[in-house]
Amino acid sequence: MQLSGESSAFPTRSPLVLGLRMLVFSAVSGAIGSTAVYTLLWVLDHVTSTRTHNDWLLFLLPVAGFAIGRAYQGSEPSVQLGSATVAQSRRDGTKGIPLTLAWYSYASTWVTHLFGGSGGRIASGMQISAALTDAAARRLRCTLRERQMLLASATSAVFATVLGTPLAGMVFAVEEPGRRGPGYRALVPSAIGAFVAQAVVGGFGYRHATHPAIRLSASVFNAGKLIIAAVVFGLAAALYVRLRDAIAWLCVRMDRPALATATGGIWIVLFALIFGRQYLGLSLPLANAALLGGSVASGAWLLKIIVTAITAGSGFRAGEVTPMLVIGATLGAAFAGPLNLDSEVLAAMGFVAVFAAASKAPFACAILGVELFGTGAAGALLLVCIIARCVSGSKGIYPRA
Repeated sequence: MQLSGESSAFPTRSPLVLGLRMLVFSAVSGAIGSTAVYTLLWVLDHVTSTRTHNDWLLFLLPVAGFAIGRAYQGSEPSVQLGSATVAQSRRDGTKGIPLTLAWYSYASTWVTHLFGGSGGRIASGMQISAALTDAAARRLRCTLRERQMLLASATSAVFATVLGTPLAGMVFAVEEPGRRGPGYRALVPSAIGAFVAQAVVGGFGYRHATHPAIRLSASVFNAGKLIIAAVVFGLAAALYVRLRDAIAWLCVRMDRPALATATGGIWIVLFALIFGRQYLGLSLPLANAALLGGSVASGAWLLKIIVTAITAGSGFRAGEVTPMLVIGATLGAAFAGPLNLDSEVLAAMGFVAVFAAASKAPFACAILGVELFGTGAAGALLLVCIIARCVSGSKGIYPRA
C-alpha cells in the first residue's frame, strides 16, 4: 500500500539518473528551506523589536496563549504533534507532513515572541522547512526513501540558515533521527541542502553573528575541570526537560489546552515582573554577553530554564534550541570562576554542550562548536558534548520514535 504522493515510478532508470535526480531535489530542498526560514527570521527580528519597544504587549500574553491553544486544538492531529510528525517522517517516511504545519509554525512562533514567551526559532524552522519540502516531494512523486533524504536536506538547511553552520546541520540531520532514520545515506543530500541554503541566505544579505575563537591548552588538569563542567551541563539539560514535562503533565490534566496555555502566559507575566524581561524571547543578549566575557547574573541560566519550561510546557509553540544555547552560555560563564577557567571558553563549551545533551546529538554539536569558535578547542568540545549527553539521560527536547 502506498501513501498519497508516493510513487514506485522510475524503476527502469539507472542508478546514475536516480542519483542526479536526488542531487537536484536536495538543492531545491535547501533553497526552499532557506527561503522559508529566512522569512521566519526576518519577521521575528521585527517582532522582537516591536515587543522590546512596547512593554505593554507582555500583558496580552495570556490572551495570545489562549488563542494559540484554541488554534491548535482545532487543527488536525499531525499539526498538533508538530516536531513529532516531522521526526516520524524523517525516520520512516510513512507519515506525511501537512502543509498547514508550516503556517501554524509561522504564526505561533511570531505570536509567542511578540507577546513575550521564551522560545526559539530552529525547531519552528525545521517544521516549516520540512512541511514545504514534503509537499514539494509529494508533488514530484518521490518515493518514501527520497522523501526521507529530502527531509534530512531540509533539516540541515535550517542550521545553515539560522546559525551559518552547514557542517553541523549536515551531521545533525543524520545523527538526531537515530537508528531508524536514513542513516549516513542522507549525508550527501544533507550536505547539498546545507550549503545551498547558506548560499541562498547569503544572497538575501543575512549576516550571521560572529564569535571569538577559543583555545584551551591540553592538560590532565584542564580535562578534569571540563569533565566536571560537562556533568553540570548535562544535569542542566535534564533539569530543563523534566521541568518542561512536569508542567506539560499538569496542563494535560487540566483537559483544557487553551486555558492551560493562557495560565502559562499569566505565570510568565508574573515571572517577568519579578525577575525582569531579559529572559523573554530569544535572550540572545545574555548569550552574547557570556561569550564575550561580559557581566551576566550567576543565576541567569536557571531563570532561563524556568521561563522556557513554562513557555514550552504550557503549550506555546516557538522551539527550544536557542534557549538551550543561551542556558549553556550563561551556565558556563557562571561556573568559570569556581573552575578557574576563562569565562569565554567555558561559555562557549556550555553553548554547545547543553544543546548536545538536550538534543542527543553530541557529534553534530561538537562540530557546531568548531564552526562557531574555531578548531583551537575541538577535542575539548567533543569531550564535553559526549559527557553532557551521557549524563542527561534518555529524555530530550525532540521526540524519538
